[in-house]
Amino acid sequence: MCIYDSVELCAQFGRLYRWSDAMDSAGTWSENGKGCGKGKKCVYQVGWQEPRFRGVCPEGWHLPNDNEWSSLIYAVTTAVGHYDYSDAAGYLKSSTGWAKDGNGTDDYGFSALPAGCMDSWGYGGQLGLEAHFWTSTEDDEEKADKMHFTHSNDVWYMYSTDKKSGRSVRCVMD
Repeated sequence: MCIYDSVELCAQFGRLYRWSDAMDSAGTWSENGKGCGKGKKCVYQVGWQEPRFRGVCPEGWHLPNDNEWSSLIYAVTTAVGHYDYSDAAGYLKSSTGWAKDGNGTDDYGFSALPAGCMDSWGYGGQLGLEAHFWTSTEDDEEKADKMHFTHSNDVWYMYSTDKKSGRSVRCVMD
């Protein structure tokens, strides 16, 4: 989905995906996300380890789970000698495009863009103000976790949200 149905904004900020689309519930790209979302929980059996879901990512890549996002935050903050993990978003946000002096330093080339989000009814908002990224971790049939950066500070947030809402996607190499 393009925020505000704008192809130009899609080209600048990237697409937004419902969780089921990000997980590739149709099984277009891989089988492991088939049937995920759309009011039902993913079914998988891999023992104790959380599975990797390719989703809409290219072959050899997958959607990160909560633990992988947390590992990124830990790596970023300890690399710069900070042990207050709350300020990691500033190192990952792009150095341009954020409203109200919300730009980051983009020290690691992550370039989190403030693509905003769409609610479950398809209405867009927060463009220039927030970045929201899906994780492959789901809470229940209706909600999954997302990573959230905002313009107003360098704090990162992770919490669950409606799977029918539109969020950005980042892929991690297998």
